[in-house]
Amino acid sequence: MEIYHLKKDINLACVRAKSYPDGIQAAFDELNRTFPSLEGRTLYGVSKPVNRKIVYKAGVTENSMRETKKHGCETFAIKKGTYLMETIQDYQSKLQTLASVFQRLLSDPRLDDTSFCVEWYKSDKELVCMVKIIE
Repeated sequence: MEIYHLKKDINLACVRAKSYPDGIQAAFDELNRTFPSLEGRTLYGVSKPVNRKIVYKAGVTENSMRETKKHGCETFAIKKGTYLMETIQDYQSKLQTLASVFQRLLSDPRLDDTSFCVEWYKSDKELVCMVKIIE
């Protein structure tokens, strides 16, 4: 695990998955249809248990709030602060390990339990799993 300092909020345009985990791919597919050109943008996934169910949102960095509203997407901000992170190389062949990675991160006593888990898709090969901590 490493420490990462996010210096400013990251604003996202999001599509909420209809179910977890089965609806995740459909949420990303809808996001790709809504924003056909993702050039210069970064993909994220954010999740959190709410009322005993996991809420998952597929997100992309937004160009403007107006654009996000025009497409009928939810907005979401990944809050600046300090995060624990773990990088997974060649993540597409290791999707079954994501739950255990997040369980490790979530077990840290510094966890900010009000925040969401973050998946930062840095490339087609590299995924960074992050949780916010209290310093």
